[in-house]
Amino acid sequence: MGSVNKMRAAAYLRVSTRQQNEDTQLPDLLKQIEIDNGILKDEYIFRDKISGLKDKTERKDLNRLLELTRNEIDIVYIWEISRLSRNPIYFDELINEFRKKRINICFLKPSPLYLYDINTNEENLTSSIVLSIFSKFALFEIEQKNQRSIRGKKEAINTRGETYATKPPYGYKIENKFLVINDTDIVSEIEGYRTEKEVIESIFNMYASGKSLTQIINTLNDYKIRTHSVNYYKTDIVVFNKVEFNKNDIKWGRGAIHGIISNTVYCGYKDTHINIKKYDNNNMQIVKTETKRIETPPIISEELFRKVQEQKKKNIKTANKTYKKEYLLRGILKCGLCGNMYLGGATRGINKYLCADRTHSKANTYLGCRNIVIDAAITESVIWDAVKSYYLTKMKNDTKETNIQTLIDEKNTYRNEIRIKTDNIKEYDKQIERMTSRIKLLDNADSLINEINNVNKNKERLESEITIIKDKIEVINSKIKAIENISID
Repeated sequence: MGSVNKMRAAAYLRVSTRQQNEDTQLPDLLKQIEIDNGILKDEYIFRDKISGLKDKTERKDLNRLLELTRNEIDIVYIWEISRLSRNPIYFDELINEFRKKRINICFLKPSPLYLYDINTNEENLTSSIVLSIFSKFALFEIEQKNQRSIRGKKEAINTRGETYATKPPYGYKIENKFLVINDTDIVSEIEGYRTEKEVIESIFNMYASGKSLTQIINTLNDYKIRTHSVNYYKTDIVVFNKVEFNKNDIKWGRGAIHGIISNTVYCGYKDTHINIKKYDNNNMQIVKTETKRIETPPIISEELFRKVQEQKKKNIKTANKTYKKEYLLRGILKCGLCGNMYLGGATRGINKYLCADRTHSKANTYLGCRNIVIDAAITESVIWDAVKSYYLTKMKNDTKETNIQTLIDEKNTYRNEIRIKTDNIKEYDKQIERMTSRIKLLDNADSLINEINNVNKNKERLESEITIIKDKIEVINSKIKAIENISID
């Protein structure tokens, strides 16, 4: 390559993170291209924002650069060696690819270093050796930095008792690098859910009492308790799967609740795992994991945590299903002919109990049972009368005023739930009204119709829950009336 003809140049710019700007490398490269009597076209400027340990399959512009031949470019300018690759083995592979095409490379920093002599076009053996050595130092620098970071993290956890997490779990916050319980930031005005600490306590207590994940999720979403992820989005509008939504509209899901009830941090300890990476003589990576148990400020007792873990095991064996109608005798009534349990179901709007064998007509276990179908309302009424009779007898030995007040408190809690659910239904009605008015303006309203259907389902679920709660209030009223009629001897 002489000094008369201009060299056809390409430039490869790479930075590791989105916060860095690869254009800071370009001015230096342009100066050197001018010194070398080169010419650089815009289409031959290639940029990647990705780790230097990634290969061409994950670096879009590097892949495009490697598709060029000597018919298109004479030389590639790169700011410094680690910009091409920090993996010494892959670095050598890339150098060989350019070598096969007789395309020269110039690494600008710390001083210009060429694969071929820029005047004679002869390969410089010294340069090749230096490039190989520098690439190994680039990887060594990363490993040293990682090791220092890991040692610092270990020291902070083990000797100074600092938090193991960069982002605190829900219910906690970080103060002066220490994990502390978050019982000050207000997340709602609802009793039992005012702070993140109270929300965690309620989640564990609900699950331990037999509530399913779905029921817990519905409770948190109905009460408009904000999720933990809201704290970590920098902008109000979040894009997920090309769909924009407000971060405050993010709902609780099964993964979030399951992660909370499985996390030992809430009962006072956490097993931290630190991976230490090393390389053997063959440059193969070896990962050694160190585990240490550290103490954390507990929000719940170990006894409650163990109870929740036992409940999780039970739920795995017997999956809880959600019913629009609560069948009080489901799992209690047993068929006298075939021995199967009676299941709850509805026919033409009438709730009934029927033998489970009738649902197995296509199974090998089908017995052909023809036992009668039982009306749920009549059966539950008879059972309730028997229970009420027993209850009245028992109440004669209890303190009348105390029990009435307990039932009143329970009834007020249910009324509060109805109020919240009713407010949510009104909001759903407004949403449906707004979306319905928008349908007329759209050519294709399929997605909007689906959204309306989803809102309708949530509304129907709340209405069903309100009906159940009202039934419970009626039961409480019956209990209160029965107690008031009791004469204490």
